[in-house]
Amino acid sequence: MKILCRWILLGVIELLVCLFLIATIAPQFLNSNYPFLGVLIWLVVLGLLSLSVGAVIMRWIDARIARRLFVHHFPEYYQLTWIDFIGTTSLNVRRDIETFSILSVEPDAYRFQLSASDLLRQYQK
Repeated sequence: MKILCRWILLGVIELLVCLFLIATIAPQFLNSNYPFLGVLIWLVVLGLLSLSVGAVIMRWIDARIARRLFVHHFPEYYQLTWIDFIGTTSLNVRRDIETFSILSVEPDAYRFQLSASDLLRQYQK
């Protein structure tokens, strides 16, 4: 949950900086001898903002995939949401589940004292 709050704060700051650049600095260049700089500022700011939104959407999709993988292997954790997996990737979840599966079939696995909740705590840091 801490990482989600950090993302939201970063998004608000990014939006405020974009609005500042578009509303105050770009018009000064548009009304000067160098209007192409104003247009360039607008294009760069909008491009960076769209890349940031794209990265957030990709991260959201990956967190949903990670949740689906985890719940598929550990159905008792069906109440978890994608927010619980925002700090990891689906590749890490897949690798940890494979490791957990291999270790759980070992006869000496009780010495490791691993459980699904240990994996989950790792993702929520």
